[in-house]
Amino acid sequence: MKKAIKADRPAFLSEFFSNFYNVDSLKGTKISDEVVRLSWNIGASASPKGTLDCVSAWLVDFREDLKRINIPVLVMHGDADRILPLASTGNVLRNLSNEAG
Repeated sequence: MKKAIKADRPAFLSEFFSNFYNVDSLKGTKISDEVVRLSWNIGASASPKGTLDCVSAWLVDFREDLKRINIPVLVMHGDADRILPLASTGNVLRNLSNEAG
C-alpha cells in the first residue's frame, strides 16, 4: 500500500475506495458515484504524509486493549469487506470475547 501511495496517491485512493465500497457489485444499488467521489475528494485533500503514515497505524495490534473491555459489546462486521476481511478481523474479535468468558 505504501508503495502505491508513494507512486500515485490519487490512483491509490481510487482503487482503495473502489474496494472499500465494493463498487463493482454495489454501484447504483447501495452506493452512488457521488459518495465514492466525495470520499475520494476527502482522501485527496488529506495530508500526503498523513495518508502514508496511516497505513502503519493500521498495523497496530489492539487485541490486548480490547481484552480490557469488561462490558458487553456488539461487534457487527460484513462478510464482503475487502479492506478488512471478516476472517482476519471480525472472527478475531469473536475469539477474544470467547477467551474473556
